Amino acid sequence: MKGKISKFFEKHGLNIYGFCRFDALSEPFKTRNACLIPENAKSVITFLFPYKTPAPKKRNLSLYCIGLDYHTIIQNKLSAVCSELSELFPKNTFVSFCDNSPIHETQAAYLSGLGYLGKNSLIIHRKYGSFCFIGEIVTDLEFDSYSSPLGFCLGCGECLNACAGGALKISDGQVYLLEKESCVSHITQKKGALTERQVDLISENGLVWGCDNCSIYCPMNKQAEDTYIDEFYLSQMPVLSEQNVDDISERAYAYKGKEILLRNLGIIGQKGGNNKGK
Repeated sequence: MKGKISKFFEKHGLNIYGFCRFDALSEPFKTRNACLIPENAKSVITFLFPYKTPAPKKRNLSLYCIGLDYHTIIQNKLSAVCSELSELFPKNTFVSFCDNSPIHETQAAYLSGLGYLGKNSLIIHRKYGSFCFIGEIVTDLEFDSYSSPLGFCLGCGECLNACAGGALKISDGQVYLLEKESCVSHITQKKGALTERQVDLISENGLVWGCDNCSIYCPMNKQAEDTYIDEFYLSQMPVLSEQNVDDISERAYAYKGKEILLRNLGIIGQKGGNNKGK
């Protein structure tokens, strides 16, 4: 059955996918989208969408958001697949998610055998590294076999050392915990007042939105290849400024509004933040 479904994935350019049991996932179903999970869900089909393109020499945005909004790109692809699967299996239900999922997407990707689980909680694909978005289809269709996890990353600790805010912490000598209020990516997206330390972190990092450090310094990412997905090369805008901040409607960070972006631009400008170009 998996082979039959795979033909649909390949036709839509979905080359990286795996299957896991729905009941193997931890119980995180607390979001407003939990009601969208099919009744009697049996399986999760998880996909990776590599997004890395050649890094611009000058940028002040995280690599994942210099192009068009990945939510739209991925949902369009998964919705088309769900429609065809519904025709192939009319008695079953197929629901797609990307970032709005009520399940643990990283856990689903790990259980689906799509990559190694990094200490920074990211999935690391053998070919494309951790520069991948995750999407999934939850269904009440049961498969005769499922994928197996690949295991864990090297455990070298480079991501911990590279984390500007020290957000990655060791617990029991093995597991790294993420302290959100110290994570630069989280801080750049945070509404309301920032502490002096958080302001300094934005300034020192030099990015108006996001942070790439734990991926850039990961040795398992050194040979990560650029994406094969054409849409991620279109309409790239690596530098955000006060002049183009109104032109963000098709960007992944648009949902927060331009006030936060202008605040961060001001911090970087006032403090003389560094432009990232790695």
